[in-house]
Amino acid sequence: MSWSLLESFAYTHEAHLAGHKLEASGIPARVSTLRSGLAGVVPVKDAVSEVWVHPEDLDHARRVLHLELLDGGQDPRHDPEVCPHCDAAWEPGFDACWSCSRQP
Repeated sequence: MSWSLLESFAYTHEAHLAGHKLEASGIPARVSTLRSGLAGVVPVKDAVSEVWVHPEDLDHARRVLHLELLDGGQDPRHDPEVCPHCDAAWEPGFDACWSCSRQP
């Protein structure tokens, strides 16, 4: 089965984090770090770590990485809620306010 390049990362640990996130989401992924050890010897653009997935998983993998890595895991369509007691902003899904510990 063939593999398609999903994303390139300047740091090896970022590529491995992305690969683990994809695997946890059920998407087979491979991380290529063969050239990462050449940083400083070759141009940075040539010393990247890469994440590869199967072609049929590309769209799903992009959505997973966009949500989890770029948006910190939060769905960008949800705005933070505001505590009715102290007006602190807090993310949906929590049972109590981080600031005053009261429940809405």
